[in-house]
Amino acid sequence: MAKDAVIHNLVCIDVSDGPVYIDKGAVIRPFTTIIGPSYIGRDTIVERAKIIKSSIGPVCRMGGEVEACTFQGYSNKYHEGFIGHSFIGEWVNLGALTTNSDIKNNYGSVKVFFGI
Repeated sequence: MAKDAVIHNLVCIDVSDGPVYIDKGAVIRPFTTIIGPSYIGRDTIVERAKIIKSSIGPVCRMGGEVEACTFQGYSNKYHEGFIGHSFIGEWVNLGALTTNSDIKNNYGSVKVFFGI
């Protein structure tokens, strides 16, 4: 954890599966859980969130649930909802209750077709 990062009370950081690195100027607000391996970027704010095995770039605002994701800098997912197994580029704003699914509704295999 960087010296000037702020971690409020009622935050759970679980390093049993890997490290958690919290960069300079980051603020982790109450009722947040971070499960490693995870990275919270410089000047990022995490509020009432569950961050699981994810990398959050600099100057982001995070809330809700994020699992196995990479968020590049200046992107926001500040409200409730779930984003999993995703790559989110720079300057993306995900609105309230934005949710994706990382499994099919019948629990079957996902097939991806390339080409014709």
